[in-house]
Amino acid sequence: MHELTLARPLFADMKAAAGKGLKNITRVVIAVGAASGVDPDFLRHSLKDHLFEGTSFASAALEIIVSEPLIKCRRCSKSLSGKDISADMPLNKCPSCGSAALDVVSGDEVRLVAVI
Repeated sequence: MHELTLARPLFADMKAAAGKGLKNITRVVIAVGAASGVDPDFLRHSLKDHLFEGTSFASAALEIIVSEPLIKCRRCSKSLSGKDISADMPLNKCPSCGSAALDVVSGDEVRLVAVI
């Protein structure tokens, strides 16, 4: 469960954002890319049950937005987005040209979006 390891620096970012004048924290928004390898439910559990407890974040709503990945082939420049990628599709080769030179352009992030 590496989500707790990821949750700690996110929580530090949240506390820093809250320290800038927020007194009553009602909502926290986090973006998790579908290609990040992070399970949103485990991340939610790590934050709500382990880090938020007993803090000013304890009653805050936690919104996790999952962003779809965007993958681009360096050889043929074919782009694959979330709608083009199926769960059973191997992502080690470009479905267009067969190249293994694929880059994740977006959708692999885990970041704090807002503390409200």
